[in-house]
Amino acid sequence: MRAIFEPPFALGHTPIGEITLDPRSRDDIPAVLRGLQGRFTHRSTRVFAILREHLGAKVTLRRSRPGLCLWRLFVLDTLQKALAAI
Repeated sequence: MRAIFEPPFALGHTPIGEITLDPRSRDDIPAVLRGLQGRFTHRSTRVFAILREHLGAKVTLRRSRPGLCLWRLFVLDTLQKALAAI
C-alpha cells in the first residue's frame, strides 16, 4: 500500500524541519529544497491533501513499490520540473 508520508523515526534520520541548507548557495537545488521544506513544516499549506486531490481515481494506493511514498514522488517531481525550467 502506498503511504502518503512515512515518518522517519529510525536512528540516524534527521527530521525534515531540522535539515540545514546553505542560504548562500547559488545553485537552484537548495532553493527548491528550502521551498519544499517550508511546505512540509507548515501544516497550513495542505500538501498531503492536495496530493490526495490530484491523485483521485487515477492512482490506486493499494499497489506500490516499497519505500516510495507520495512525499518522495512529490519532491522528485518538483525537482525535475524546477531544473527542467532552467
